[in-house]
Amino acid sequence: MIFAEILAVGNELLIGEVLDTNTNYLAKHLTAMGVMVLKATICRDDIDEISSILDNIIGRVTFPGPPDFIIITGGLGPTFDDLTLEGVAKATGKDLEENEEALKMIKEKYKLLGEKLTRHRQKMSMLPKDAIPLSNPVGVAPGVMLKPGRVTIICLPGVPAEMKAIFEESVSKLICDKDEVTSFIEAHINIIGVMESSLAPQIEALMEEFPDIWIKSHPMGLEGLRSFIRVHITGMGVPETLIKTIEEVQKELALRVEELGGECEIIPIKIDKTIRKTENNIKNKN
Repeated sequence: MIFAEILAVGNELLIGEVLDTNTNYLAKHLTAMGVMVLKATICRDDIDEISSILDNIIGRVTFPGPPDFIIITGGLGPTFDDLTLEGVAKATGKDLEENEEALKMIKEKYKLLGEKLTRHRQKMSMLPKDAIPLSNPVGVAPGVMLKPGRVTIICLPGVPAEMKAIFEESVSKLICDKDEVTSFIEAHINIIGVMESSLAPQIEALMEEFPDIWIKSHPMGLEGLRSFIRVHITGMGVPETLIKTIEEVQKELALRVEELGGECEIIPIKIDKTIRKTENNIKNKN
């Protein structure tokens, strides 16, 4: 299995000026690709703070150790407070240097825009030594990939459209090239007439019976005068095996709910389009 962590950088996130939709997007898409997201963190635009967080992640000794990928969003632009790459350089012991490929990308973007290359704009070509720039299809600042040891650090712009474009064009392919990639499958059951406290022992028993499946209940309020709960069932692994297992869990849970006097609506499993795209990428690679 592939593991990842997310780090969102930006003072604007911590003061509530900007909603961190990037972390939500990355968590959803990484999970759909079969990547286990271990943690997501938000920090200020501060070199020492960024470096400290990365040091802790890279040096982790508890299971499962450092993740395969650390994906950072924000702080790649031309302004004084865009400090992400300086933090990454400090954590990895790399010097910042002008990257010729990144500079070429930036020059071409500003040429298309009819703009001159200023000192502040050229700042975006200063990358940690040995870093690889990733093309930005919709903006100027390139993404950045660096591999210090077994961990791959990927830095993406904070602008959501740019972050998504680089992720879909470059990062998803990189992840799909790893042999350990699996699929994420999810399903739901809507339950009426059973309180969550009565449902909890049944869910706990099913998770012991099916240890590779995660079952989570979400109270949704009342349907009429009866409790309404949506149960989320998820798992990672080989799609064909997972689907059969999750369908078995759905049927077994439905039987137990009926015994408790409740009613169930089993929602058919839907394969996320991201999963289909990922599986196609893997097939094409093979």
